[in-house]
Amino acid sequence: MADYIKWLRSKVGHQQIITVALVAFLENENGEVLLQKRMDSGLWDLPGGCLELGETLEEALRREVYEETGSNDFEILKQFATYNWGDFSYPNGDKVQPIDICYVCKISKNQLI
Repeated sequence: MADYIKWLRSKVGHQQIITVALVAFLENENGEVLLQKRMDSGLWDLPGGCLELGETLEEALRREVYEETGSNDFEILKQFATYNWGDFSYPNGDKVQPIDICYVCKISKNQLI
């Protein structure tokens, strides 16, 4: 189901939900890591986003990186960490308990950084 979070929010409003996000630690051959400035908070972050129903973790990671960078030119090397960030509130009032699953990825061609 595309837009699972949007659908879920239509049912629960701003109440706290658990989200599962996939995060890419995208590194090039020079050891540089891609960061992006978040639209919602203005903070710097790694590319990634929420898992949709029916996706594998790796499919969601590839989709999210493509949505945020316009490129799928990277190799997923390994899952390296899972974080439970506790309570978080977005500027629009949505409350979440985010779970981030982080992957080390190598940029195939130096296009993203």
